[in-house]
Amino acid sequence: MVWKDIVKLALVGTERGQLQNSTQQELEILGIDTNTDSAEIILKASALLSKMKRAGYQPIRNTTIVEPPAPPETQDLCNKKSVQHLLLILGGSYKDALPEFLETLGRIGKRLPEEVLPDVLEMGKKKPKQWTLLRKIIGTRGEWLVSQNPNWQYIILNTEAENWETATKTERLALLRHWRSVEPQQALEMLEATWKYENINDKLDFLKILKIKLSISDEAFLEKSLDAKRKEERKLAAKLLSKIPESQLIQRMYQRIAPLLTIQKKQLHIQLPNEINEEAQRDGIDIRTQWIRGGVKASRLGQMLAVIPPQMLETHFGRAPKKILELYWKSDWRELLFQSILESTAIHNNQFWTDAIFTFWHEKAQKEDLSNFINLTPLLENISENLFNKIGMMGLANTRTLLDESHPVIQLLKLSPHKWEPQLTKVFILGLQSWMSNATAYWSGWHYKAILKKAAYNSDPKLVSQLDLNWPRNQRIWGFWEKEVEEFLSVLHFRKEMLETLQK
Repeated sequence: MVWKDIVKLALVGTERGQLQNSTQQELEILGIDTNTDSAEIILKASALLSKMKRAGYQPIRNTTIVEPPAPPETQDLCNKKSVQHLLLILGGSYKDALPEFLETLGRIGKRLPEEVLPDVLEMGKKKPKQWTLLRKIIGTRGEWLVSQNPNWQYIILNTEAENWETATKTERLALLRHWRSVEPQQALEMLEATWKYENINDKLDFLKILKIKLSISDEAFLEKSLDAKRKEERKLAAKLLSKIPESQLIQRMYQRIAPLLTIQKKQLHIQLPNEINEEAQRDGIDIRTQWIRGGVKASRLGQMLAVIPPQMLETHFGRAPKKILELYWKSDWRELLFQSILESTAIHNNQFWTDAIFTFWHEKAQKEDLSNFINLTPLLENISENLFNKIGMMGLANTRTLLDESHPVIQLLKLSPHKWEPQLTKVFILGLQSWMSNATAYWSGWHYKAILKKAAYNSDPKLVSQLDLNWPRNQRIWGFWEKEVEEFLSVLHFRKEMLETLQK
């Protein structure tokens, strides 16, 4: 400020202006006599200040409060070789092995190395299913990092319910997820306390977390949301209520479909609904949706059936699942009926019906292509590991050639998340090797390469020595398959060494 005042006076002239009082005071502090001629003051001040500017300036005092360092670790670190394996995984070489690495690390009670914590915490933001696991393996350094970065506070450190109203959005989501996991009623009470103050986006995100340990205790809260102003909230509330078998919404839906499905002369008779009243629309029936081929009325019936728990159909028809599926199969509306039973079985996670559907599907698929109207994808996470392996082995063992890409067993092997039993892996590899040894059309079988990659991460790595044998490495076809087969074996070798090292 002093320098600017002096420059300004020099430009306009001492006869047309004068120094400000504050400037004179500053100059006197610097030892310049301000009682002399103005021109002399300007010359002396300019000489002094120019030298001072060259010499430097007084730095601003740093008042930043430095956070204390992370406390000492109390949890054992995985060994150096395991750290090398993890760095390879994070580098992309074996990225699909990360879940197995983290799960094994959590099981043996060790922690991640400090240098990978930022990468793992950043990746974990989009994987809520791993949040509880990550909290166990990040150690005190990881917790310290989480406290510094708002983007990582999905790993909730302070789980006190009293923090609900003052926490950030990320913290509230993590807090709600925590309490739904350990004490669902407490989480519900937290939501009820602030619900009328929440905006619609927050409401939708909070409602999605209610899927965790959803029960009849949540019904009253969700019923209120069926009357909400926003369609998104009403729709999500209806979807959640449809997952509660004992809910009044389910009972109301059953009362609507009961008179529409009857058995006459051992045949299923179906009557399509006429009008959909406001109460049915409140329960989630969309009168405009073309749910499936067959028209709007068929779509409405399909929407109703899709939320009815399969066990209620057993009571309604007085028949076991297999008999009901046979009734559906013979009906002119079998596409509608099968899609609805697939939806409801997935919604209610009914293991008994899941196994029954897959068994029925496997039997029929031997004679008819079902891919056009039976989409089993929603049930893939529900199918038992035992049945998955059983169907896989049955489908692969009874053929001397490669199955078509549209074959249901191929779709099951490509999409199911289950681990492969050793026998299934052997049957698959032996069949592929046999085909390669006798094949004349080298360009066929490309869909098996995707399954080979799946098998690499889902098979028991202890089998790698056996699976390395009997490949037709000296035949012409090997050039078309060498890369994929060697990658398959490399992944198995890596996983075997990774798991053995983690246990040391």
